[in-house]
Parts: sequence; structure tokens; C-alpha cells
Amino acid sequence: MSGSAARVGVPVVLAAIVLGSVPGLAPNRLLDTMGVSQSWGVFAPRPASQRIALSAEVTFVDGGHATWTPPRAGPAAAALGYHWQMWTSAVVADSASSLWAPAARWIAANGGWGSRRVARVTLRRSWTDLAGPGTRGPPAITNEFDFYTLDLARGRR
Repeated sequence: MSGSAARVGVPVVLAAIVLGSVPGLAPNRLLDTMGVSQSWGVFAPRPASQRIALSAEVTFVDGGHATWTPPRAGPAAAALGYHWQMWTSAVVADSASSLWAPAARWIAANGGWGSRRVARVTLRRSWTDLAGPGTRGPPAITNEFDFYTLDLARGRR
């Protein structure tokens, strides 16, 4: 390919590939025929249908309250904080009841409460149903419920 052909051909091919990723446009058929099309379903074959979160309502022996949430990493450190998202997903699952007491104990011991003694930890699950990609609808509603309480004041650990 000569230099001038490359200067014209490369941008044309790149434009066709970019336009080919937009559903319903004519370049899709051409790219399919050439065998160079790309389906975005490869990257997200089953997009998330819910956003799920965990929080804990902590009650102290002195009657005070606080709310604990898993740490969230900023965009620059998101890869380093991903384990908290995985942990949260595991803890809030209905099938993971064996994790609930250890999670509540960990929050009581490591929640950053200083010298305050924790009397009770209540785990709370919240979720928001997400609209499918490209769909519109009413604003999402967040639901929540308490799914486990560890009562440390009664000596249960």
C-alpha cells in the first residue's frame, strides 16, 4: 500500500469500524460480510439488572448510632478497591447466611469506632432495579431491608 493510499484507506477503515458498532447503520452489513464486525454482547452478554449495596447500622453501648459502609475507592484506585465490591456481593446474598455473623463481627471490631464499644450491628441490604441498556422508564426506586442483627450486648459473639 502506497503512502497516499494508506493515508486515505486507514481513516476510511477506522470510520467504518466505528460506525459499524452503532446498531442499525449500513456499515454493519458490510463489516459482517467482510468478517470484521464486533458485537458488543461479547463485553456485556448479561448486563447488571440491579445495583446492590451493603451498610450496617451500628449501635453503641452508650446508646449512640453510626452507619458503616464498605470503603469506596476513587477512579484512580478502583482496581485496588474491587475486592470490597466482591465481598459486598457475597455478604448480601440470601445463600450466604454463613457470612453474616462474621461480617457483623468484623464491622464491630474494625469499623473505626475508636474506644466506643459496639452493642449491636444490623446488616442492611439495599438495591435498585436498573433499566436495560437503551431503555427509558420512570426513575429507579431504591429498596432496602435489614437482613441480619448481631446483638453483642447479650454476650452473643
